[in-house]
Amino acid sequence: MGPIVGLADAIVDITSSGQTLAENGLVPIATLGAATARLIANPISYKMHFSRIIEVVRRLEPIVLKGEERDDPDLADLGR
Repeated sequence: MGPIVGLADAIVDITSSGQTLAENGLVPIATLGAATARLIANPISYKMHFSRIIEVVRRLEPIVLKGEERDDPDLADLGR
């Protein structure tokens, strides 16, 4: 919104789809770098919540292996 109302000359979009840019009539001018996601659990949580963490990994693994970006309703409750 900043560029549209004259509050910014540019924005940084951290997603790869470019949807935010397109929705705001903007175009990419440079790539600043690549980003990847990581699932991290501290050692105590890993021991105490092992089954929950492994369930998250089990459900995410097929999506990661396919390299897909999607909204999956089956994954919506992972944070609970």
